[in-house]
Amino acid sequence: MPKNSDKGAHHYAIYVDDMGKAIKHLKKHGVKVFGKPTLNSGNAEEGEWWCYFLAPWGQQFEVVSWPKGRAYEKWYTRHLWDTRRPAA
Repeated sequence: MPKNSDKGAHHYAIYVDDMGKAIKHLKKHGVKVFGKPTLNSGNAEEGEWWCYFLAPWGQQFEVVSWPKGRAYEKWYTRHLWDTRRPAA
C-alpha cells in the first residue's frame, strides 16, 4: 500500500467537530485507527488535529478538525472553505 506522500497515492479527509468522539466511534465499530490524533504546531496549519484510519476495503481516510481555527487565518485574509462557515 502506498504512503499518502507517494506519487499517485491518495486518501479522503473528513472534517469532524470533535476528534476524540470521532476516534472513539471508529474504534467502537472495529475500524483500524493508525495511532493517536496529532496536533499540528509551529506552521500555518497550527491548531489542526488529524488522524488516519483504514476502511474495511483498504482505503486510507483521515479525520481532521480545527475547532479553534488554524494559525494562517490570523494573518492571511483569504481563508480556505470551512465547514464551520460554509457561506463564507
